[in-house]
Amino acid sequence: MPLWEAVEALADSNIPVIVDCKHFGAQPVVEEVVGQLRPERCLVHSFVSELKFEAGRMPGEPDFLTEWSSIEVLRRLKAKFPSLTTTVSAKWLSADMLVSEKHETLLESVIRLLKEYRIDTVCLNVPDSTFSDKALRTFLRQGILPHVGVDRIDVQQLSETYIGETDRLAFASRSDLF
Repeated sequence: MPLWEAVEALADSNIPVIVDCKHFGAQPVVEEVVGQLRPERCLVHSFVSELKFEAGRMPGEPDFLTEWSSIEVLRRLKAKFPSLTTTVSAKWLSADMLVSEKHETLLESVIRLLKEYRIDTVCLNVPDSTFSDKALRTFLRQGILPHVGVDRIDVQQLSETYIGETDRLAFASRSDLF
């Protein structure tokens, strides 16, 4: 379905919408989509260059340069639409980012950056099995909601709040929104 046809179909609904921005040049379009769909219904996601690392990058793994935006773009969007939810993704963090003390300083700087730019949620793209209630609380205490892939973990081990991401419908949360 063409983008603007989808926007028109959703315009009068109350369905929450994820606007996944994967090109730095798409921000004017993202802004228009958010304006038409109402910001309180939208979550805008981007990979941000400030959270681009090399530690976890596999040899020869491609880097799609057009998918990176500055975190400042999301701050400006949030300033224009205060009720908008913003989320950023990191790429190529060390796999042991959440479990090794050697990364505490880096983790603290990531959290400071997210707070400074008023980011609501974060997807670190680290192994989901490294998430623990302690790691989740590290973000939640700062008002940042982390994303966790739930396809390959025992979610019974997590009691804190998080956004679960899944490719399996049976793992998805149920909702009365629709």
